[in-house]
Amino acid sequence: MGFKKTEAFVIRSFDINEADKIIVFYSKSFGKLRGIARGSRKLKNRFGSSLELFTRVQVNLFEKETYTFPNIGQADIIESFSELRGDLRKLASAASLVELVDKGVGENEESPPLYDLMTQALRAMVVYPEEEMDKVLITFEIKFLTLSGYSPVLDRCAQCRNPLNTPRVLFSLSKGGGLCKGCTGEGNPVFPTSLQALQILKQLLKMDLEKCPRLRISEDAQREIKMLLRRWLDFYLEVPLKAPEFLDSIRRLAQG
Repeated sequence: MGFKKTEAFVIRSFDINEADKIIVFYSKSFGKLRGIARGSRKLKNRFGSSLELFTRVQVNLFEKETYTFPNIGQADIIESFSELRGDLRKLASAASLVELVDKGVGENEESPPLYDLMTQALRAMVVYPEEEMDKVLITFEIKFLTLSGYSPVLDRCAQCRNPLNTPRVLFSLSKGGGLCKGCTGEGNPVFPTSLQALQILKQLLKMDLEKCPRLRISEDAQREIKMLLRRWLDFYLEVPLKAPEFLDSIRRLAQG
């Protein structure tokens, strides 16, 4: 019988029968893992709130050749992040974050820097007011793309590598960055964006995530950056993310 003990975030769960759930973790030592929480759907169970979404736990998993997934033996809470589940805007933002990790990372792909980035981002979502959630999320997304090896080219033409020097550029999904005037016929599909949006992303990439809400970004620029990242993430993941649509609906409700 194999045994794994690691810190991990709960990033998804789903029911498999009347008593049990599959829990999907992103762990510090082993990357994305799945385990069966036997009896976790019962009213009285030994896990309590330790397997709630976003919770950071110390988890023990027991593997056996006859098991499809390991059994979760124990899960002790390190940080609950319960504040995120009690605020609709923060809930939607954190859900977007963990869905990106769930869909953007393969099984057992270990990345301690990504685990640390998740910790920083969720802590920032707890600390900062809900109007700063977009800054935290876009900073997490651009840093996630960089850690995954898919960071867009932000400081030069993605085709010829010359500096970008016009206020508006075309962003090429296939080339992975903005195009200068001389290369606008290359790299379809493309869509317009601003040089300012690329420059802000470059700033956020260099900043500590905990400090990103201090950067002043206009609502128009934030909107443009969110759209750019969403298109780039959809292209990179090859499957659309669902949580951002929920987040958009929350924003519309907040705006009345």
